[in-house]
Amino acid sequence: AERLAEWLANQEVPAAMIIGMLNNKDASHFVQKLKNQVDITYAIEIPEEKGCYTAADLQTIISQQGITAHMAPSLQEALQELAKHPAKTVLICGSLYLAGWVLAHEN
Repeated sequence: AERLAEWLANQEVPAAMIIGMLNNKDASHFVQKLKNQVDITYAIEIPEEKGCYTAADLQTIISQQGITAHMAPSLQEALQELAKHPAKTVLICGSLYLAGWVLAHEN
């Protein structure tokens, strides 16, 4: 998370985050490292993964860090919602399981 925060600090457009995370990880600590670099977040559940936070749980954790947090039922819907906002760097993060799913299923 610290490296992501450093990278985001050097971007020229605001950042948005789509996050899904396994429930054995410290989501609060992860989000805290990014809170000064992200202005909007969509929490999702990791597709096909039973051991993840629910989107509602992640939304609560993110909101507690002072970041505007929403839930989305899928990655696609989170991306559609973010497309309605001004141009942003979109960070999809939180789990290698989520990254692997994205790489396997998205074009």
